[in-house]
Amino acid sequence: MPMGTKIPKQDHGYTRSIGFGMSGLKRFPELVPVSFFMGLGGVMVGGIIVYSMYQKGDVKINRMDDTAPWESVDASQAQKLVTIKQKWEKIPEVENLKKELSK
Repeated sequence: MPMGTKIPKQDHGYTRSIGFGMSGLKRFPELVPVSFFMGLGGVMVGGIIVYSMYQKGDVKINRMDDTAPWESVDASQAQKLVTIKQKWEKIPEVENLKKELSK
């Protein structure tokens, strides 16, 4: 084709995408709650991931440390988000077994 000639656009029957940009949200205000809840869900998933990495005993972040994460869990502290009328005490049999195994 010679320079300067325009290629004709072909219509394949597809509809134009409305997008989630500001212009799409202005033209279609019903997308505002959808985008809000999608963003909120993404933020909550990110929060759960960060919470699990730093608070759960079975997740290991430091690969150089030889101790398993569940060995450093303090039995006297609650590991749940909510505990109702529950005491957290060390079990003497388990502590004796740990001492025997570490010898």
